[in-house]
Amino acid sequence: MNVVFEHSDGRKTVLGTATNKQDAWKIVRKFLDEHNYHSPYQRVSVIPDERRVWIDVGSHSEFFHYTDLTDEELEGFKL
Repeated sequence: MNVVFEHSDGRKTVLGTATNKQDAWKIVRKFLDEHNYHSPYQRVSVIPDERRVWIDVGSHSEFFHYTDLTDEELEGFKL
């Protein structure tokens, strides 16, 4: 899966690729640490029709996405 950062102006930047959700979160965490941002919360929404996961880390205008998920990866995000 690709780990993507969505800027406040709508631009998207691929931060890296991951083979599981733990590795994907490590990429997000590294980005947040590099930008000295403390996430007050994390909200995750699975969007199966688009084969992606949307992650809100509390900035209100910038988000992360896990994109191009396989069926197995999508299943891993279901509760």
